[in-house]
Amino acid sequence: MGDLAKGIAAALINDPSAGKVYHVGGPEKLMWRETIDTITSAVGKRRKWKIPVPAWGIRAIAALLGWLPFFPITRDQITMLMEGNTCDGSDFYKEFDIEPTAFTPENLDYLR
Repeated sequence: MGDLAKGIAAALINDPSAGKVYHVGGPEKLMWRETIDTITSAVGKRRKWKIPVPAWGIRAIAALLGWLPFFPITRDQITMLMEGNTCDGSDFYKEFDIEPTAFTPENLDYLR
């Protein structure tokens, strides 16, 4: 079971957690490229060439093509990635006595 699922299950039976808000994030901060490499490796694909494109270029392409079901990313996802998605999840892990799981290909077996 994943860290978030463990925390939700524990919160259901943990009265002191009622009404609290927890930030949940992994134990490490990853750059976009590291995230893509990890997912690519987890699904057993070879690493493809990455062509650096400025954020404005990706946003424009996502705005034009993001509505297509086969396009891999939306404009909103680009915005979210550019804003950053890190947080300090230590309170969550401490409150529910959970050891954070690293974002590694081995921990993403369910993607295969």
